[in-house]
Amino acid sequence: MADPMGYKVETYRDPTKDIEGALLEDQVGTTDGAWISIQGYDKVSIHVIIAATGTVKLCGSNGPAPPDSEHGYQIFDDITNSKIVALKTPIKWIKARVTATTGLTSVYFNGV
Repeated sequence: MADPMGYKVETYRDPTKDIEGALLEDQVGTTDGAWISIQGYDKVSIHVIIAATGTVKLCGSNGPAPPDSEHGYQIFDDITNSKIVALKTPIKWIKARVTATTGLTSVYFNGV
């Protein structure tokens, strides 16, 4: 979905139910990712799957709109192996960046 300011924004927000989706799915190579709105959800788990070797950076922002040319702020340390991490603080925008990889990378999220 595109917004009037020209940001590439995907949103899964539905305040009547839990939220779930993919920040990345079967990503080949590096990417800066796309911002996704998770505003209104207090707890979000993020499942990072790195098939071979790679580095994923989870980034966030609480600005009124997603940063247009920036990566916001890195939320966790670099993720270099498959794992699940938990966001326990509300945040407006999130994205996953793959900065190094030798295989497929996927990042899924689920929140309440």
